[in-house]
Amino acid sequence: MAARRGGAPAETIPRWVADKMSAFHAVPWGDETVKQQQAATHRFERAVTAYHRHLDTTRPKVPAAAWRLFRHGNPGNTLHDSRLVCLNVGDIRARALGWPTRGRGGFAASARLEFLTYAEDRLYVFDCRQVHKIESNLFIPQGGKEIGHLYTYELRTASSRRLAIGFLFASGANIELEFERLMFRVQRARAAQQGAAGRRAARAGFGPVQVGSRAARG
Repeated sequence: MAARRGGAPAETIPRWVADKMSAFHAVPWGDETVKQQQAATHRFERAVTAYHRHLDTTRPKVPAAAWRLFRHGNPGNTLHDSRLVCLNVGDIRARALGWPTRGRGGFAASARLEFLTYAEDRLYVFDCRQVHKIESNLFIPQGGKEIGHLYTYELRTASSRRLAIGFLFASGANIELEFERLMFRVQRARAAQQGAAGRRAARAGFGPVQVGSRAARG
């Protein structure tokens, strides 16, 4: 997390990010002296250092690529200003579906989130398994038509067996999950780009476009 002004409205900031933000924004911007600016920056840096130490404890529990994203994010590997393009939540079964011969159990809650980078060239996919808790206040800002850009995000340990991920959007909308296992991957967004091109073509009057195979002959 980088120190910066602006971002989500203060009244909507979840607890997991409030400590760091309050450390940086202890004095209203525009009214602070140089000394107060330096003190706020030092408080923020100490809060980030403490978070990094905590994050180091999660390293054995998450995929290496996910840990690098949260621990060593940079302009080439970041979710800042990305968009949530897919959110799936539900119960999944570890074995194949169908009428079971031994009871009706075997389901567990899962959640899958996909974020499209600001450059619209990659998808970051979070597949959270054995989910225990989901908290969300996703909303469309008044007068708008989209959830909007992601502002900041955090990975941490919730308990000895659980991890937690939080995503905060610039509008103040946020999602927080607690779960036991994380699968993570980054993939090229070519399919997403093709899909967007197809929608543009349809709006332009060229008819539907079938992505990934030959279009049916009319």
